[in-house]
Amino acid sequence: LEVLVTDFTWIYYQNGRARAALITYEDYASKVICGQAMNKVQDTETALEAWKKTKKFLKKQKVKIEDIIVHQDQDSIFTGYQYIEQMILKDGVRLSYLKKATPGDNAAKESFFGHFKTENKSLFLNIQQYEELKKVVKKQIKYYNVKRRHQSLKNISPIKYLENWKRDL
Repeated sequence: LEVLVTDFTWIYYQNGRARAALITYEDYASKVICGQAMNKVQDTETALEAWKKTKKFLKKQKVKIEDIIVHQDQDSIFTGYQYIEQMILKDGVRLSYLKKATPGDNAAKESFFGHFKTENKSLFLNIQQYEELKKVVKKQIKYYNVKRRHQSLKNISPIKYLENWKRDL
């Protein structure tokens, strides 16, 4: 819980006729999704809603917010005054930015989104209402955190990995 990676992605539903923006803050080491939010557009308010949930998770884990580094792209949402004011001036977070046009610099985030969307594609496409999509995405992220095993985490879930790490301190 030292470096978090974040970005937006589009989740398609209504058989691909509609889409919603999902943003997550993910711990780089444990792969735990610490906070997430969805909206019909990618905007600063949605990013800050996800950040608020992330802060709540981090405080529950007894992590100092000002010790966190957040790695993200240079999209205007992440470089705008409202976001910067909240993240740096109010919360004391250190921000790290990808070089322009280098999505490989955020490979952990791209990997999560790729797996998450592939594993849930047919489920999402069959959803007809936006509010239902929000509930299903939240449920699937909980599954990802609590039950989905990761080969890179020695075949345990992100939450279990985090619990083991904290126990071994």
